[in-house]
Amino acid sequence: MATFRKILNDREKEGETGYFSVLQNMSEEAHKSWLGQTGQVWGSYNGVPHLTNVERNLDHLADDGLKSSFSSTEIFVLLAAALLHDIGKLTVKDPEKEAHYIQSCTKILKDWYYLRIPDLECAHWIAVLTCAHGWPSPVPPPDCPALAGDLCALCCSGGGVPGFSELDSDPVALDGPVRLRWLAALLRMADEVDNQVERAVPDWLRDSLPGEDPELSWRRHIHAVLFDHAGQCIKLCTLSLDPKRWNNKQLSFLGQAVGKIDLVLPLLFPRAGAGVDHRASQESSLLQ
Repeated sequence: MATFRKILNDREKEGETGYFSVLQNMSEEAHKSWLGQTGQVWGSYNGVPHLTNVERNLDHLADDGLKSSFSSTEIFVLLAAALLHDIGKLTVKDPEKEAHYIQSCTKILKDWYYLRIPDLECAHWIAVLTCAHGWPSPVPPPDCPALAGDLCALCCSGGGVPGFSELDSDPVALDGPVRLRWLAALLRMADEVDNQVERAVPDWLRDSLPGEDPELSWRRHIHAVLFDHAGQCIKLCTLSLDPKRWNNKQLSFLGQAVGKIDLVLPLLFPRAGAGVDHRASQESSLLQ
């Protein structure tokens, strides 16, 4: 399986692009300056483990044919957005009132130079992907406070029109169009299915989280998430818990494994009927 990062690296070796080195510089700067500050939140890591899982999910979500169809600019924008999509959590003081994805968007547009993003145009594309990874619908929330700010990418592109989304603007780079809606769908899906708690801290090393019912905390038993391209479904793989033995309460929480992806994906993908189903499986993990 080819990875997005390897494709970008191979293209740079062939002299087609310099984006792989730029991405490496961005990652190094993130590790030195801010990534370590994301830390642990309620037993779940938002830093390196999560970003590693999201990029791995991107690689497994898109088959090799789809990956190769993306331009170098598109791959760079996608991987840069994966790196930066949660940076807004560093500036959120009240999660109940502030949306971290909005903070991520404005942070990128304000400090793109310090984040080692090569230019403001790329920063706009990366910012809107980070913002869209938290939208409750295919368009930005109408009450988004950032829409009134000068830094908002949507405002810069003439937003404010009902139903308008920058994801539909299809900007053009030197190597072709930048299909923001496709990239946003991939990032959203890769982020939603990551199971941070189980992968961050083994069950036997930690107590239950505050207010957590161990019998309902089936999420920690998810060993891997498989993207079945032939069956057009997402498979949740378990090793320590037989899905056939889940009770009704546990089954009622099943949707948490993929968040609201079943509602968001058909609207994000640029083709009708994404055909996404969610199945639990006892198959061995293919993601190791």
